[in-house]
Amino acid sequence: VEVAERLHQVDPAPVLAAAAKSGIEASKLMAHRHIEVVAANLGAFGDRRTDEALAWMTENEPAQLDAPSIIHGDLWPANVLMRRGRLTGLVDWTMAGIGDPALDLGFACAGLALMPAPLPPPSPIRQGIHAAGTNLAQRVREQYLHRVQITAERIEFYEALRCLVELSGVLSYRHRSNSDGAESRRPPWDKGVNALVGHFMNITGVPIAID
Repeated sequence: VEVAERLHQVDPAPVLAAAAKSGIEASKLMAHRHIEVVAANLGAFGDRRTDEALAWMTENEPAQLDAPSIIHGDLWPANVLMRRGRLTGLVDWTMAGIGDPALDLGFACAGLALMPAPLPPPSPIRQGIHAAGTNLAQRVREQYLHRVQITAERIEFYEALRCLVELSGVLSYRHRSNSDGAESRRPPWDKGVNALVGHFMNITGVPIAID
C-alpha cells in the first residue's frame, strides 16, 4: 500500500514528455489500453458466452480522472526492490500506464484473492493459502481506502478487469493453438480459468462459460 501510494503521487508529466519525444502517442500509455485489449481479444472470437462480460465492462468503466497517475499494473513483492528497508525501485513495467490509481490496487487485490491460483498446491494447503490471500486482499483495500480518497467500486472494477485480462489472454492462446497448431508459450492462467471466472462472477454477478 505504501509503495502504491508513493508511486501514485509521482508527477506523470515527465513520462508523457519523454514518450512524446520518442514519438509515442499519449493514448498508447493510457491504462484504458487494458480494456481495449480485452475487448479486442474477446470480441475477435464472436463468442456469445463473453458478450455479457464485455457489456458489463463497458457499462461500468469508471469516469476518467482529471489528474491521472503513473500506474505499474503488477505491484507485488517480487517487483519491488528494497535495500536496508528502503524502497529503491520497481521492475517489470509491461502492464504500466497513465491513468486510474485504483487499477494498481484492483489488479493486486485480484491476484491476492485468487491465491494460490493459477498453480494451486494440493488440499488442504490450497485452502489455507487462499484464506490468507483473501484476508490480505481485504486488508490492502481497507488500508488504501483509508489513506486515499477513492471508492471501493473503482477498485472492484479493476479487480474484475484483471480477471478479464487474464481470461482474454488464455482464450487468445487457445484460439491460436486450435487454429494453426503453432507452438506458443502457454499462459500460467490457463490452469486458473475456473478461479478467474468465479472471482469475476462474485464481483459482477455476470457468468462466463469457458471451455
